[in-house]
Amino acid sequence: MKEIDEFLLKEYESAQKLTYHVDEMRSKLTQFFIALSGVTLAAITTFASKDMSHILLGSPWYIVASVSVLGCALLGVLFVLIIARLRLTQLEHFHITNNIRQHFLDKSDDKENLWKVVGLSQETIPTTTRSSGSYFWVLLIMILSSLLFSVGLFLLSANLATEKGDEYKCALSVFVASMIILDQIYMRTATFIKEG
Repeated sequence: MKEIDEFLLKEYESAQKLTYHVDEMRSKLTQFFIALSGVTLAAITTFASKDMSHILLGSPWYIVASVSVLGCALLGVLFVLIIARLRLTQLEHFHITNNIRQHFLDKSDDKENLWKVVGLSQETIPTTTRSSGSYFWVLLIMILSSLLFSVGLFLLSANLATEKGDEYKCALSVFVASMIILDQIYMRTATFIKEG
């Protein structure tokens, strides 16, 4: 076997390992964010159910709760960006492995049958879509982040507004706007654009 072929095989193995590692990282990040969101929502539920006037440096509980929830929501945006970048890295490595596979299969006299056996080709490489498992994975974080944004702003508007009544509309609008923005962030960041 030629040195270049050995190099390509090692590259192939490395790219394969990385794609599995990315799935593990996404899983850990998602679990962490779900736990963080749960703790944050449980804490504000506790604050809201008790008769608290001031809790932190003389600040009303709803301001502390709002800042905490909005901080967690901003972390959610960061997690969406991280997961999108991990997905892009994974897609890049799918292309690398496919190019290496193509290099070896194209050398064969029986390449058409071998492509049928492999079943993976340039046409079957995953892409970033809203119907993929990867998107549904990050959708969970998008929903939680949007919920946290709307709850945080609801707490502020419900307690600071002089006129009551539009807090729910505001919270729903924030939720929808946040979902749209996070969707666009993910789709733009995770989409692989082949060069050349």
